[in-house]
Amino acid sequence: MVRESEPGTLRLDLWEIETEPDVVYVYEVYTDEAAFESHIKNGPVQRFGEIMNDLVEGWTMVIPFGHSTMSNLDE
Repeated sequence: MVRESEPGTLRLDLWEIETEPDVVYVYEVYTDEAAFESHIKNGPVQRFGEIMNDLVEGWTMVIPFGHSTMSNLDE
């Protein structure tokens, strides 16, 4: 599970929208940029990217890492 292997990961959600059958949305939240960098260097995450490159033409990260301007997450 992500929480045990990547303690800097606060949230990792995947969802689909019925009207967009070929789209999967991923929402991820990290404690800081270092936690995000650790995540993308994680072996299973890199393997996931390789698999996606083989399976899905043109898959992309729509929004790169950014800093939150507001959150209701308890600190």
